[in-house]
Amino acid sequence: MDAANKDFDGAGARSDASDQEAWDVAIEANELVGTDLPGALALFDRAIKLSARSGAADPGLQQLWAEVAIEVGVPDAQTRQVIDSVIATTPDDDPGAMAYALGTLARLEHRAHNSCQAQTLMTRAVALHATAGQLESMVSTLAFQASMAMTDGDRNTQVELLTRALATTDHHSDEPWADGWRQQLNATLHEQRTPWDELTAATAPTIRSDAALARARHLSSLGDVGGAQAAYRFALLAMERDGAVTASRWRVLLEVGRFLSENADVIEGGHELAAAKMLEALELARRSGSNDWQTDAAVDLAALAPSVSGALRGRIDAEVEETTRHLSQQDRPDTHAALLGARILGLLTEGRADEARLLVVDLTKLAATPIDRMTAANYRAAVESVAEDPRGALLALEDCRAALRDMVADADADGWTLRFDQVQTLTEGAANQATLLNDGDVTRRWIEIGKAYATGIGKADALDALDGIDLSRQLAERLGTDQASMMTCTDLGHRLIVTLTDPSGRCRSHRVETPTPINSLIPQLAGTAAAIAARAQLFASLETVGALLGEILTEAVSGASHLYVIADGSMWSLPWAALPLADGRMLSDALSVSLVPSIGWLVSSPRGSDLAVDTALAIGVGEEQGFGPLAASAVEVADLGWLRSTLLIDDAAKPHVVLDALGDHDVAYLIAHGEVSDNADVLAAASIELAGKARLDGRMLASTAHPVARTMMLNACYSGVMPRGRTDLPGGFWTGLLRGGAMSACITTAAVDPTPAHAIALGYLAQLRDPTIGPGAALRSAQLELRESGAPPEDWACHTLVGVA
Repeated sequence: MDAANKDFDGAGARSDASDQEAWDVAIEANELVGTDLPGALALFDRAIKLSARSGAADPGLQQLWAEVAIEVGVPDAQTRQVIDSVIATTPDDDPGAMAYALGTLARLEHRAHNSCQAQTLMTRAVALHATAGQLESMVSTLAFQASMAMTDGDRNTQVELLTRALATTDHHSDEPWADGWRQQLNATLHEQRTPWDELTAATAPTIRSDAALARARHLSSLGDVGGAQAAYRFALLAMERDGAVTASRWRVLLEVGRFLSENADVIEGGHELAAAKMLEALELARRSGSNDWQTDAAVDLAALAPSVSGALRGRIDAEVEETTRHLSQQDRPDTHAALLGARILGLLTEGRADEARLLVVDLTKLAATPIDRMTAANYRAAVESVAEDPRGALLALEDCRAALRDMVADADADGWTLRFDQVQTLTEGAANQATLLNDGDVTRRWIEIGKAYATGIGKADALDALDGIDLSRQLAERLGTDQASMMTCTDLGHRLIVTLTDPSGRCRSHRVETPTPINSLIPQLAGTAAAIAARAQLFASLETVGALLGEILTEAVSGASHLYVIADGSMWSLPWAALPLADGRMLSDALSVSLVPSIGWLVSSPRGSDLAVDTALAIGVGEEQGFGPLAASAVEVADLGWLRSTLLIDDAAKPHVVLDALGDHDVAYLIAHGEVSDNADVLAAASIELAGKARLDGRMLASTAHPVARTMMLNACYSGVMPRGRTDLPGGFWTGLLRGGAMSACITTAAVDPTPAHAIALGYLAQLRDPTIGPGAALRSAQLELRESGAPPEDWACHTLVGVA
């Protein structure tokens, strides 16, 4: 999306009535992009004024000005005003111009850390380029959108976008631009589809250097430091020989500097070599006039400073100080604050807390927004922690909590989901500081805040969690008088089955065919919090699936005050509470929601505090046994960031290992599968299959001297045709899990006609909330009803989840 790299004639809505003199000036400006950004910006500003002599300013020129303004670092509010004007004046019949404008706005949103909004805008821009028939621009936009995902640490989304761009390029391989993009995308993907020799021998300079960079990154990921260093050296030489633009060389110099610093333990003089590259990058940034580039280079130098000494250390300190002084005069508090933060961390690395505290004061003065206040408070807490003042650190973290609450309050309805990482870091840090003070009450308070936020089902719950309100008690009161509906969603590859049972007992199933597999639309737990939060909008926007889901949700809220969602496979990772309804509300605005994901955790149970555990054990079977989603479920448990977990999967999941591990965890997820037919009992009534066809028997659990987890949940899938007459499935295995009535079960199904099982599950959940009925009695009642219901219908896909009531 760099102005220097765009098709100049296609960038923006150049009107036939545009003043030729204005566009002549714009051409001069474009020639300066990459070498003199302030000069280019001044010329674009002049061109806009010339175009406005005969009326409104040319939106195409405003578009180009905004692109350069972002690089220079003009305050966001000023740039946003120009982009909004371009969007407002772009006609509906010019989708290409609108695509360029939305792409520029996406860059601005991404710089403001609004990653979710940025990705949404880029997706719209890609669609508009396709509508306009601008195929190369579509590929370019996809590539830039992938770079945004890479910056956010969302590797899965990055690869998905690059793969889509590559497919578009291959589909139009006869176009003159296709070959260059094919080579560049292949190099970025590290897929080696094009031989290394072909790439390095290419005539196009950018392809030659890009190939070397891809090679360097690939070798670095493999641990081949020497090979990567040689490839980076080749890339810089190619860029120097071929006259690469300043922006490209600046980025690569910083990348090489970071590589050298990170591998200084095996590269002789690595830190000193890194400093040389970073100082060169800073000089290029200054010559270009970009505040953002100067900030990035100075931040890297500040982080490197503690690793060098002597005259080189003195020069780095002087350059960083000069850059700080320059940024303080540029009306860009964000870049100034970023550099102050890097300097604070550098000082803390050396134990210089008193000097760092002075910079924190400057940083706090710059904090004008809640996120700025949270950042400043975090740095203050770090300073006090290094100074061994846990009470001061706790006071700073209280300020951080207040700022974080304001951020959640100001966010959109589903924006609270973007703050999981910050809440986790905050609560863990505060609990650690409270532990140092031997203050048990404060420690428990912070732990409960983290757990409550993790188990919240909407923005209101998130705010209550940050206020320290007991959500589990509130939820128990809310569920005590509810009229519940149950919805199951089953992912069958290209087919989605959604079944709904309403409070009256009426049950209906719906199916929809999808052009692409469901699990490719919703990667399980992949990407950043922003990407996860965006899935509700993405899923609802899909033509067939979105329409079906919207119809079912509208039906689900009618006459119900609570909805149990049984989500199979990748479906569970959707933010269900934030899914949109047809009237514009979110699902959680209409009723309360409990999610029973494939990992078997009733997230919003009446005793949610008991389920917000600290340690977990996950046992599963993998792809080679033929049912990959269950293995993925085990991995999902292990990937829960706020949970300390152990994963036993495939060959590691042997019965004696499982028994030994059960007592070391608060909760155990047993994930198994099997095919059931008329002449086989792969998943028998009294045992489940683990590694190497070994079986874990319920009697083994009942008779073992080993302790077991206080919460045990089984996700066992029966696939195939249920044999008639086998009414003991499921049943016998749970005898070993009851352990004197301490365990209970939630029975869920997704099937062609799951009406009986839905009724059993809803009845069981109602009994579970009844204080006069114990968990063991509720389970036995559900099992008895299941067995007395007759032979199960064919084609049931039955999931049974066992856990503490």
